Amino acid sequence: MKLLHKHLLAGVVALGLGASAMAMPPASGDMCNPDGAPQGRMRAERMDPAKRAEHMQAWMAKRHAALHDKLKLNDEQEIAWKAYIANATPPAMMQRMNRADMQKLSAPERMEKM
Repeated sequence: MKLLHKHLLAGVVALGLGASAMAMPPASGDMCNPDGAPQGRMRAERMDPAKRAEHMQAWMAKRHAALHDKLKLNDEQEIAWKAYIANATPPAMMQRMNRADMQKLSAPERMEKM
């Protein structure tokens, strides 16, 4: 009886795996438009770090402006708002050093670069 249960369970598992494999879409053209160009977040212009940084800065400026309008700050609060925005804005992305240059630095110097 135990042998029958084991064979029956193995058959059900095999059928389930086979059915799920048949239900998956084909891999050809995955994540691409019909013309073969990448779609969504994988578009070429999003992959360029300079454009990504520019887009992020524009998004942050828009977000800060919307928040500033919602808060309706008075003159005293405006000074603190400007200080907050100056600290909340990240510095520009640094260019990565190549591996050979990084190995020449000491550990504390490498940490400062990161």
